[in-house]
Amino acid sequence: MYTDENGTMPNWLKWLIGGISFVGAIALTFLSGGALAPVFIAMGLSIAITGLAFGVSSVLNGGGFLEGFADGAADGALWGGIFALGGALLRTAKILTQGVTIGENMTRVTKYANSAGQAVYKGMPGYKVIKFFKGGEIANKMAMAHNEAFIKRMMRWGVKITDIGMEIAKFPRSQFYLMEMFNTRGYFNLVKLMMLH
Repeated sequence: MYTDENGTMPNWLKWLIGGISFVGAIALTFLSGGALAPVFIAMGLSIAITGLAFGVSSVLNGGGFLEGFADGAADGALWGGIFALGGALLRTAKILTQGVTIGENMTRVTKYANSAGQAVYKGMPGYKVIKFFKGGEIANKMAMAHNEAFIKRMMRWGVKITDIGMEIAKFPRSQFYLMEMFNTRGYFNLVKLMMLH
């Protein structure tokens, strides 16, 4: 019943699809304990670079920069959102199939997770920003609640959790790591590895 002579999707629809995909990517990234900053940066770069490329192309072909930029930004939003959602889905699938590595020493955690093909849990996204604006006490309380919710979510999902500990206990332990140790105690899918040094 309808025709589309140009064979193009309207810009408002590109923004809508890209926006919905982007919101989905943010939600999945948050739920799976990923970092949100790369998601926002990639989306912003996709919009800006594609907008600029289309704007310049439009000028070179005798058109206006702003019209070309608007078309390019819409394309950038569409594909940026779709690729962000794809990346979040891949991370979530990796966690569900391979597991997640936690621990106090992020260097050891990252090294092990990379070798085992697991995801790394790095803590609450936006911690440094919250600490800067609201102070350390509030940021720590929020991070503790976020970390605890993440651990419990992984356990509800039945995800394999690998805890990279240290053979010689470091005292005092961080409150975050103590919480992780307490909440994962007795979990059926917990692997506890003790590092020598």
